[in-house]
Amino acid sequence: MTTETLVRDNLLAGGVPPVLGRGTLALGAGALTRGSVLGRILLAIAAAAAGENNTGNGTCTGVALGVGAQVGTYTLTCVGSSGTLAAVAGDAVGTGNGVLTLDATTPLLTGAQPGVYQIVCVEPGTNVGTFQVLDPNGVFIGSYTVGGADFATQIKFAIADGSTDFAAGDYFEVTVTAGVPSNGLATFTVTDPNGAALANATVGTAYVGQVLFTLNDGTTNFAIGDAFTIAVSATLGNWKLCNSASTDGSQHPDMILAEAADATSVAVPVPTYLEGVFNEDALTFGGTDTADTHRQAMRDKGMHLQTVIHG
Repeated sequence: MTTETLVRDNLLAGGVPPVLGRGTLALGAGALTRGSVLGRILLAIAAAAAGENNTGNGTCTGVALGVGAQVGTYTLTCVGSSGTLAAVAGDAVGTGNGVLTLDATTPLLTGAQPGVYQIVCVEPGTNVGTFQVLDPNGVFIGSYTVGGADFATQIKFAIADGSTDFAAGDYFEVTVTAGVPSNGLATFTVTDPNGAALANATVGTAYVGQVLFTLNDGTTNFAIGDAFTIAVSATLGNWKLCNSASTDGSQHPDMILAEAADATSVAVPVPTYLEGVFNEDALTFGGTDTADTHRQAMRDKGMHLQTVIHG
């Protein structure tokens, strides 16, 4: 003859038989007691994937779901740093074949702006020529004469005459872009799965937003255009202790654990209560949550809470 010991507690209240269900505690959910309120994991996030053509060998670690995470792919792209600029001079466009050379030491000076500077010939001459310099906004910032002292307003350069003289309207372009600082602390743009721009990320600083991560510099600095992608997927996953601070779906109460179970090292199938009347003082929530945190949401799911008074 087999005997069983009936363990009574005060979890059930109101005299109404509860609706039973089953679920699986997620791996790592820990040891939970009977009466633990469970939420279901509905979002999963993958490790960051580095772009195939990345120059830098830094990493993106600490990837996790943040508040408001959306299903789809987040894209992180290196755009350098607003405090570090780089300049590139183009060839002459037009008749003349002279050469514009940026200063080798300080091609960019105080006030340099990202964008395209135009250096346009307005007074041609034999072996000479006068050029107007326009900043990226089209604002005139000075004139330069071929063969003269270096032009030194925002950008620094000199123009040497070629075998063919310049003609009116000939021009050079100097393109100024954000560069990666020598310390590697570049800026990355972050876009959500819909292509909307989110707050920028900085190498070496933990990013907190719809997704969480940290970009880490490597032995080779990131370069403009280097990228990472982070994929968020929808899932009907297992359950863990409900906590309003969670961001993976388990912040919403879904059912109540009917028997104590330990899912510290392995996922565990468990019996649960889906609906019924329960003693709120016998429930366990995650974090600092209380019955008041989830009372309305639990009522909407058919889990009604009461305070049991023992006489």
